[in-house]
Amino acid sequence: TKDAMFDHHSFHRKASGELRERRSEREEHHPQRQACPPMKPDDETKANLGHVHYHLACLHGSERFSDMEDDEDKNGGGGGGVDVNSIVFHLAHACSLRHAAACLALGRVRAGLGSCVSPLLEMVVPIDFDSAKDLLQRCMEMTYHKGPTPAKTRAAAGCIMLQILHEEEGTTDVTLQNFLEEVLGLIRQTEKEQEELKAHHERLKRGGALHVGDRVEGNYCMEGTFYAGVLTAIDGDQYTVMYDDDGSSETLASDAVRPLVPATATMTKHSEFGEGMSEAEALGLVNEDENCLVEVYTLQAELAEIKVRLGFPEEAASLYE
Repeated sequence: TKDAMFDHHSFHRKASGELRERRSEREEHHPQRQACPPMKPDDETKANLGHVHYHLACLHGSERFSDMEDDEDKNGGGGGGVDVNSIVFHLAHACSLRHAAACLALGRVRAGLGSCVSPLLEMVVPIDFDSAKDLLQRCMEMTYHKGPTPAKTRAAAGCIMLQILHEEEGTTDVTLQNFLEEVLGLIRQTEKEQEELKAHHERLKRGGALHVGDRVEGNYCMEGTFYAGVLTAIDGDQYTVMYDDDGSSETLASDAVRPLVPATATMTKHSEFGEGMSEAEALGLVNEDENCLVEVYTLQAELAEIKVRLGFPEEAASLYE
């Protein structure tokens, strides 16, 4: 007769004949955990991921990972200390996540202008003006979860787009007029943002206290919505704010007024003043991609000529004032 202890059929059944629940020893000591559903990234998460990929592309381009890449060279990987494939990988992912500086960098390379991210990009990324236009247009239209992309990046993209439009057949004067006005507006916005950032840094250096003339946000009518404006008066803990939208003024308690932090300010803190570090300081490089390729007076002169051809001489004359 068979030994019941080793009867495979009986061993896995109870006395009633019901099949026993089969569990391994590992499962008894480590119960199976419920897997979480895949994360659905929101706009802020996508923006942060875009920053990470762009910064990794810049760090690869500046040979920050040269030790790792040198090891690959010894194993036959090649590359001379810079892994250009990693640069393209991270830059492309940053563009897919709609990172403005990444779109500008890759758009420049696609237009044959190169990028400060790495000079090696020109060796592996082919020139394609249609792709360049798509990337540059995406940069100009970019908005983050906290507002529009800094104007300096968008203005630089606009200058390159303008050069591409000049080379294209069929570009009308009306198209050029509208585009020139948009680029000049972005350049003026850049100057305004730089002034706001300078004032923000000065406020941080004096300890963060608000003074008359500072850019602030006020809790309009205490409804919970903050609007931008200028602090025009301080009387004890009562602050008067003149709003940008309609020029109206409102006096609020000090806890209903907060400093306006420019979109170009970073969250990284300086050890002494709590001042934000720029990307140039954080990455150890200057983003020369953001330099406009055309002077303002050249853009204004071209716009004036177009306005004359379109029959608006007075508007053309005002550009020279």
